[in-house]
Amino acid sequence: MISETKFAAIERLQGELARGEAMPPSVPRSLPLEAIREEPIVFQPRKDGVDPERVEKISQDVNGGVLDEQIHVWWSGMGWIVVDGHHRMAAYRLKADRDGEKGLKAPVKVLIGHSLDQAMAVASKLNSREKDPITREEKMDSAWVLICRDVGSKKELHEWTGISQGQIGIMRALFKRLRERRKSPMRLMGMTWENARLMDKKGKLKPEWSPEQEEAMAQEWGRKLLKALGEKMRMQPEVLARAIQIVSEELPHRLIRSDAFHDGFEKAKETTGFDLLEAEGIEAGGDKGLEADF
Repeated sequence: MISETKFAAIERLQGELARGEAMPPSVPRSLPLEAIREEPIVFQPRKDGVDPERVEKISQDVNGGVLDEQIHVWWSGMGWIVVDGHHRMAAYRLKADRDGEKGLKAPVKVLIGHSLDQAMAVASKLNSREKDPITREEKMDSAWVLICRDVGSKKELHEWTGISQGQIGIMRALFKRLRERRKSPMRLMGMTWENARLMDKKGKLKPEWSPEQEEAMAQEWGRKLLKALGEKMRMQPEVLARAIQIVSEELPHRLIRSDAFHDGFEKAKETTGFDLLEAEGIEAGGDKGLEADF
């Protein structure tokens, strides 16, 4: 059996929304389990799906059909769909099957007036803020899908996914380049962000590092820099910047547009309220040659 692609699932739900009925006028506070369905390929950003151990633990906390947190649901035109709360939903189903509790209901929070794209954005936002948040790779993939759908401003995409505005600019520029090469949105949406980057590089990325390998390399380089320079790096940033420029005239230009640097800018903005990027007139991702090249 051929599995459904993300693009096909999104198109199917768009069709439901167009052909289906309006949301019931009475907004429910709870719903029978059989009245809720799941579309994980669209709304579950976790690559590994639900964790059985986590589901088992949550099911132990279900007491008379009550959980502290609600399940976020969206009306597709043909039924209620889980937007966030897949682990809680699985825990309810486990309890119902294990204890034979027919008619068990789940507390829900309804997304009112949301389009499909907006519901997908909510799923990304809620998952990025959970106690057990999604990985950075999963956040990047969620942001990539929304960019392929042409949803949201840079600021909104940052708020929804947790990815820096600088990286959003990089991703949008890459999407534009791939579209100019006649790559279809359907194909691009079905890719991970990493695969899209590799397609853009046309095999020029040597070696092709995974996010895990990149992080391990960054940790190793960080330790080497600390051993070689220690506190001097923090105390004399101008000297460090000049040293980097001596290594490569274009390296500072590329660093300031890297994802890691933009994360630092975003954190500084949250702490001080000062937007260094705006003050310096820096716009990442606007030039084909300026994307981060990890």
